[in-house]
Formats: sequence, C-alpha cells, structure tokens
Amino acid sequence: MYSLIGLSHYDVFPDCKNDWKLAHQKALRGEKVSALEDSWIREDGSLIYHGWTVGPWYRNSGEVGGIILVIIPLNNLVETRNAALDAVQFKSRFLAQMSHEIRTPMSGVLGMVELLMQTHLTPQQKDYTPTIYRRAKHLLTVINEILDLSKLEAGETHLESHDFDLQDCLETVVDLLSVKAEDKQLELIILLEPNIPRYLKGDGMRLQQVLINLVNNAIKFTQSGHIIIRLTPRLINQDQINIYFSIEDTGLGISDELQPQLFQPFSPASSATNRQYSGTGLGLSICQHLVNLMGGEIGVNSQEGDGSIFWFTANFLPSELSEITAPKELENLKLLVVDKSSLVRQSVSCITQPWGIQVDAAETAKIALDKWHHQQAEGSPYHLILMDLELLDRDGAKLLGQLYKTSSDSQTRLILMSGISQRNRAEQVLNLGNFVYLVKPIAPLRLLRSFANSLQLDIPNLDDRLEQSWDDILMRSSFPKTPTPPSCHLPTFEDKLKAFIPLKILLAEDDLVNQEVVLTQLQQLGYTADAVCDGEAVLQHLETQHYDLILMDCQMPILDGYETTARIRRRQNSQRPPIIIALTASVMPSDRDRCIEAGMDDYITKPIDLQALVNLINRWVPVCLEIRNQTPTKAHDHRLLDSPVDCPVDSDRLNKLFKGKTEYKYRLLTTFINQAQQRIDTINKAINTSNFADIKQQAHALKGSSANSGVFHIPAISQELENLATQQNLEAIPPLVKQLQHHLDLVKDFVETMKNP
Repeated sequence: MYSLIGLSHYDVFPDCKNDWKLAHQKALRGEKVSALEDSWIREDGSLIYHGWTVGPWYRNSGEVGGIILVIIPLNNLVETRNAALDAVQFKSRFLAQMSHEIRTPMSGVLGMVELLMQTHLTPQQKDYTPTIYRRAKHLLTVINEILDLSKLEAGETHLESHDFDLQDCLETVVDLLSVKAEDKQLELIILLEPNIPRYLKGDGMRLQQVLINLVNNAIKFTQSGHIIIRLTPRLINQDQINIYFSIEDTGLGISDELQPQLFQPFSPASSATNRQYSGTGLGLSICQHLVNLMGGEIGVNSQEGDGSIFWFTANFLPSELSEITAPKELENLKLLVVDKSSLVRQSVSCITQPWGIQVDAAETAKIALDKWHHQQAEGSPYHLILMDLELLDRDGAKLLGQLYKTSSDSQTRLILMSGISQRNRAEQVLNLGNFVYLVKPIAPLRLLRSFANSLQLDIPNLDDRLEQSWDDILMRSSFPKTPTPPSCHLPTFEDKLKAFIPLKILLAEDDLVNQEVVLTQLQQLGYTADAVCDGEAVLQHLETQHYDLILMDCQMPILDGYETTARIRRRQNSQRPPIIIALTASVMPSDRDRCIEAGMDDYITKPIDLQALVNLINRWVPVCLEIRNQTPTKAHDHRLLDSPVDCPVDSDRLNKLFKGKTEYKYRLLTTFINQAQQRIDTINKAINTSNFADIKQQAHALKGSSANSGVFHIPAISQELENLATQQNLEAIPPLVKQLQHHLDLVKDFVETMKNP
C-alpha cells in the first residue's frame, strides 16, 4: 500500500497545473478560489474534467495552517454533455444537407409548374396547377423552418450587429402582411412611442423575422377586429436600449392549459392549431430562440375567447447613425385625421407627436366637414387632411368638392388613405385634384413620405439605405403589389424589356431539371445560354470565350460555385470580368455573405421566380454593357436612352420604372448621390492607409448601388477598381477614383437640372 502520510499535494501530483498552484497560494493567504468546471491533461495524456474549490483552514491561534481542497469528478457528466452536443450538431448538419437535397428537386418541380402555368391549359388543368404550386411552396416553408430551428438548437446561429432602421423594419413587416390582414378586413395598427430611436444596432433581419411570425400568427387566428403592433422603451441609455414589443389581437384566445406548451416545437398545442390553420408549429419555438439570442424574453397573455397579447423584449446597442429629424416646416402644422377607427387616429397621433404637429381628429366625414368649415371661418385652416377613402360618403364628397374647388389657392392639402385592394378607386379620386394617397396600414416612414410629397418638402436621407433594389423603391413609391401565384399567361413584352440587348450567358447547374427550367426561363426573356454541370467546366469555357453573365450554382460536384468564383476572380486580368450571380438552395442569412466573400456580384434563391430573374438580369444589363465598353447610344440599344447622349443615367428606364414621376426619380438619385459620395470619401481615406479590403468593399457596394440606380459608367469603373484592390495595385487606383468622382459630379449636375428645370 502506498502511504500518503508526510507527502505534500505536489509530491502526489507532480504534474499539477501552474494555475492551480497559484490558487493554492491564494488560499494560503486566506482567499477562497473555485472553478465549476476545469480540465487537466496528465503526463500520461489522460484528460480529466472536474470541479474544485480550495480555501484555507485555520489554527486555534487564527493563523492559516494549510488549505482544504475539494474535487468533484465531472468526466461522466462532461462526456454525456459533449455527446449530446455532438448529436445536436450532427442533426443540424444532417438537416442542412437534407434541406439542400430536398430543395434542389423541389426547385425543379416549382420551376416546371411555373412554366406549365404559362402554357395554354384546359380549365381543369388551371384548377390543378395552382394547387400543386401552393403545396410545393408550403413544403419549402416546412423545410426552411426545420433547418432554422435545428441551427438554433445547435448553437450555430449567431446574431449580426449592424446599424438598422427600426421604422423601416416595421414598414417591411406591415407591407408583407397587409394583404392578408385586408383580406380578413382586419385593421393593422402600429403604436410607436415617440422616444424610441429610429436607428438601432443589432440584427434587424432577425428582429423582423420574429415580428413577421408573431403578426402572421395574430392574423391567422383573428377573424375580425384588429392587430396592434406596440413598441415601448424599457431602457434607453448610452450603452444599451431595451424595447418591449407586443402584438395584440382580438382573436380566439388561448386556454391556460395550452399556453405553457406554445413555445415547444411539435407540442400538442402547436399541432392542434397547426392542423386547423396550417403551418409547421415551429414558428414560436424559433422566435423564442431568437429572442433569447437578443438578450430578451418572450411570453403570452391570453384568455380563451378574449384575444391574445404575444410580447417579447430585446436588447440593442445605440446606433452611430444620426437620427433623422422631421423638417421644421412640420412644426405647428395643423392636421385633421378622419378615420372611423380610434386606433388609426391614435396611431397617427403617436407617430406625428415628435414632429410637432397639431393633430385634430374626426370619426366621420360630417364631423370633418364641420371642423374644416370652422377652421376656415376662423382664418386658421388645416394644412393637411388625412382621410380614409371609405368615408367618402355624401359629406365626404362635399369636403372633397370644396378642396377641389380651392385646390389651387387653398392651404389645405388632402392625403387619401386606402387599402391595397382599393387602388383603382383611390386613383380615380386623386385625378380630381392635386391630392396624395397613403397606403394603409400606416407606418412612420410611409406617413412622413406622404407629408413630404403633399407639402413638397425636401427631407434628406428619408429613404437612406445601403442597398436598394428596384422592387424596394417601387414598394415604397406606390401601392404594394398583392403577392399571388403565377398567372397562366404567355410572356408579355414587358417581360422581355431588355431582350434586344445581346448578352453572352453561361449557366452552371448540376441538376438537369433545374437547368432546363432556367434555360427555358431565359428563352422566354429572349436569351440563349450555354449550360455546364460543374465548376471545372465553367473554367474550361472561360478559357476559350467571354461571358457577360454567369449564373452559378453554389453546390456542384468536382468544383463548387464558391471555389469556382474565387478562382475566376483570382486569375482574371481582363478588362471584361463576368458578372457572377449565385444560384443556391440555401436559405440561411450567412449564405449571401459567403457568396459576396467568394466574389459573386448578386444572389437569387431557388426556386427561381421568373419575375425575380427578370429583375435581376435587367438590373445588371447596364453593368454588362459598360464592362464591354459599349455606349448606350449604339443602334441596337437605342431604347436605353431617350435623353441626350451625354446623360449620365438611364432616363428611359427610370421613366418606365416610376411612370414619369420626377419626384421619385429625384429622390432615388439624391439618395444614391449621398451614399456614393460617402463611399468615394471612404475609398480616398483607405488609399492613404493602403487598406485594400475597404477599397474593395466600397467599390463592390458602389457597383451594385449604381447599377440599381440606373447610373452609367460608375458600375464598370467600380468593377475595375474592385479588381485592382484584389490585385493590391495601389498606383492604378487613384486615377479611377478621380473618374468615379467625375461621373458622380455629372449625376449631381443632372439631378440639379431635375430640381431646377
């Protein structure tokens, strides 16, 4: 038997860790030190996990006589935990791979159904095909939510931290769900307390995901009444912002027995409601995980038959972006809100309070007419009347007639509120006078835009965004379009808007069905394309010919799209680099970043919608033309420009996009100019410090934003600048930056002519 008598701890364990020896010294000085979990690699290579605590023991005299060390072995617990984590991570990887494997053939199914729906079908076939399309779309939703939940459970989802616009986030939520709410005649209301900052720092996309899920659920389970999205600040200081979000509905309510199970995936509560109302039953569980990542809590207050309030809190950091203040012209402005809903009137009052507007309210057109007459008689007329289209009864018509008669010299301007489905009627009314319309539901930015348009106010950076697509601009410049399945029609001329411009296109797609779908879609748009099945074939084709546009599948055998793109970018020394568009069945937010990091220029998710493909190709046509050193005044593309030869922007495209409305073109180009100037300034600073990463990032962003804005020359110069930054050719960069500034100055001059024709 080995005797321990007379031996010290270090005699027994000569390989004792140094940090433990330090802990022992602290204990001899009277301190207590502990570790809940620690690891120790012995000299023989064995790994030991344990928790420990060490403290002093005292003699009768009060002096420290030694130390007491307590050790709890944890090997079994740690091994069990690690095995569980490995299992979760394996499940996540398995589901991610299965998601891709399922989405790929489903993309082919949806694509073929879309093509089928654009052929001549019998009435019975027209009934069957939309059902196939909707069911396939629902299956994709299930796949996406399972994948999202598995990544959250595995701890593989990390929140991003960036500046975002909270008001724009809210507007996007109501834009996406307003059609569903209007179909059920539900009032969708935003109640935003005035001291909540517009700009926050955090993951705006994940916040938007939670809000969309909760509001969509509220609409699903509410048959009549309203949905209120309420935001209340809990904490605002220089270090942290905590906001309380609640979604209140007048729906079915939830029993006390089912409430504790709501946030568990595949629980009896979610399964029962899922069978009745459709869905996966995973949404609330995903929301709970995301809210926890945002440092908040989520819960529900409900009584069966009396509606529900789903609430959550979230932490954000203060944004470094400066708050946009409403123009001084709005201070003390008199506004009359005419709507039968007290919630709508309250929402407008909450939104406009920080702007210094004096709000008066009326629930009927008769009351509004009486108040208007009274203010006119007092010599203090309203500056704005915000009126619901549904209140245009006899008294409403009288008020409208009075405003029409005096529209040329009256101080009062009318803004007509209407739902999406009432667009035609609203436009008929607007033609009677110099009026403006506002699409319900009311959101802060949308309301401010309508005020600016009606009063012809210039509000800088009102629509400031780092990236804007034409669809985004259209959504915020007119009535949102109702999302519907593809209609059964043959391609129209509008679908082939840019088909007369020859482009050399290469499609890299390993799935032959998906390949056939995309090739057919391109043919419908007037394009022909070469097709290959792997990245090696892409590189081989590029050795013998040039392509303007490459549609690149991300996951292919032999050589995937990421590595293929990276090799193309590394070896390109041509002045005609191809535009590379990622085609992917992946749906995670990080996928787009990975595509951009590999050197791809844009991103489209499978299944590929025909209209999305139209928008994407049209967006990059000007860039392709610039890269090919073609001018837009050549005979074959004379339709690009309906303005002078030296015009710096694609005026014809902007006119078609905004239906000739100069104010929308002016707002878009002004936003682009402000952003582009900031990017050029950042590039100049990066040149001084030889920061090629910043130069490349800014040039890449400038290339996309200028293409989106219909600006000539700048996309091609930005592409070349991005290539030089990749090659770290500092000497050649400053001349290109001067060219960028020159062409941006031309755009500024052009915008000035729009402002002062």
